[in-house]
Amino acid sequence: MTDKANAMYYGETSMRSHLGRMIKDIKESGKQYDKVVGIARGGVIPAVILSHHLGIPFYCLEWSKERVVIFDASLDLNENTLLVDDIVDTGKTMMEIVAAYGQMDTAALIYNSDQTAFKPTYAGWTIDRRFIPNWIDFWWEKI
Repeated sequence: MTDKANAMYYGETSMRSHLGRMIKDIKESGKQYDKVVGIARGGVIPAVILSHHLGIPFYCLEWSKERVVIFDASLDLNENTLLVDDIVDTGKTMMEIVAAYGQMDTAALIYNSDQTAFKPTYAGWTIDRRFIPNWIDFWWEKI
């Protein structure tokens, strides 16, 4: 359970550092992706930045219990797709998308290692909710 009353601010400097780590890890992996897909809302900003740094197209996916919207109907999510979100806290969203569309690599700015349901391929910052229970306020939500 996250503590919303004592939210932790996640600033642009942290985001740049964590994305830099992910970009380095992705490039060192040797894996060649043909697209980056950001999960709306939180995954869009880091996905666009990764798209620019990797030199590959960006697409957006909206995912919820009520509906799924892929903003390009011809989009083929596959093993050459890098799926991006701001945080993998419970792992539920990423698990559902991978289950629905098939195996693909994943990336998250923040990964909660206290859950065992899902581990992203790349993570900028790994936290453990037992020690960092704070809600995370991302800088782009506070402008």
